[in-house]
Amino acid sequence: MDLLGALKQEIASLGLTDKLKIAQYIYKRTGDLFEYDPLWIFSSVEERENLRKKKIDIRNVTDFDITCFSWAILYNELLHAFSIVSRVKYVEEEVFDPIRKVSIKKPVHAYVEVFFNGRVYRADLTASYKDMIGIKYGLDTYYNCQISKKPYEDKFDFSYVDEDVYQKDSNTESLLEQLKKEVYEANMELQQKGMVIYTWGNVSGIDRENNYVVIKPSGVEYDELKPEDMVVVDFEQNVIEGKYRPSSDTATHIELYKAYPSLAGVVHTHSTWAVTFAQAGMSIPALGTTHADYFYGDIPCTRDLTAEEINLDYERNTGVVIIETIGDKDPLEVPGIVVKNHGPFSWGTSPANAVYNAVVLDKVAEMAHHTLTLNPRVKRAPQYLMDKHYFRKHGANAYYGQDNL
Repeated sequence: MDLLGALKQEIASLGLTDKLKIAQYIYKRTGDLFEYDPLWIFSSVEERENLRKKKIDIRNVTDFDITCFSWAILYNELLHAFSIVSRVKYVEEEVFDPIRKVSIKKPVHAYVEVFFNGRVYRADLTASYKDMIGIKYGLDTYYNCQISKKPYEDKFDFSYVDEDVYQKDSNTESLLEQLKKEVYEANMELQQKGMVIYTWGNVSGIDRENNYVVIKPSGVEYDELKPEDMVVVDFEQNVIEGKYRPSSDTATHIELYKAYPSLAGVVHTHSTWAVTFAQAGMSIPALGTTHADYFYGDIPCTRDLTAEEINLDYERNTGVVIIETIGDKDPLEVPGIVVKNHGPFSWGTSPANAVYNAVVLDKVAEMAHHTLTLNPRVKRAPQYLMDKHYFRKHGANAYYGQDNL
């Protein structure tokens, strides 16, 4: 069993339910290891025996990389394992690299920010014994990662507020809590606009600083949803926060976020008119100015996924084939696509904007279907007309609407 697994098992056995108490216990429990000897892997038999008495037999734990900031990393990973939102932050200084003999910027101090009920708590977690990297490479000094002299028990105590120990932001709502609210409202907008029935769809948003994706839970009816039901995952699909499993389409959303930094919201639906084109294996042609107001060209249809792509990693490869179809184009110029035999995905600069684009996509698909029914030989609108309508709403020279709205 690795160290992380051993600690998770131990903490779970305590039956704690209050997240504040869990966070405090994890802090002190991991501090026990690193306060005694951050380089416990290289400890003597006697030292290891002392550590063994603290419930974890270090001789049986593996796969934990020792760095200057191992305590912070381990603490953060354990918080995530118990669905507590947190992140490791580093303070950089210019230091001398004795190997390359140049001055470089390196993190020399670490702390963890923990989010509870819209507030941020900060704990000092720089745990190093002299210079751990220096010791590892036989150097007297290296990156100057210094162990704190103050007993760690005093650094992070939820029973009192000490600004020298951690910072508590009581004025601003947690960014994640705000994002969950936005994603919830965007999901409800899908239902209100008639884009989904039952559980047929999902909206996500992203916290770019931490690469956390907030998304609708899988298979939960819209009428039952609440903001706190939104699920927070990282790019590896680990659940950071939430009691439900995330949408089964999460991997597709993540692929799009990874490929396109400009995206801040992604939507998937099975809306009628867009699915009609997906099932026909047809792009939605740009036939008029309504289309051109929002999409700069045809809304493309992807190729078929291969059997191997579907069987190996269906949802991730759905994202891959979307990215392949977009190619080197700006995804925000045509903020949507139809996946062949499946349905539409759309995206935007926020969850709400992605929903807006999903609604417009389905509406222009309906218009295109009716037009093609009346005149199967209809041609696309002239490019100069499409250019005029798109660029009067988008780009540096746009003039549609009001500047102050």
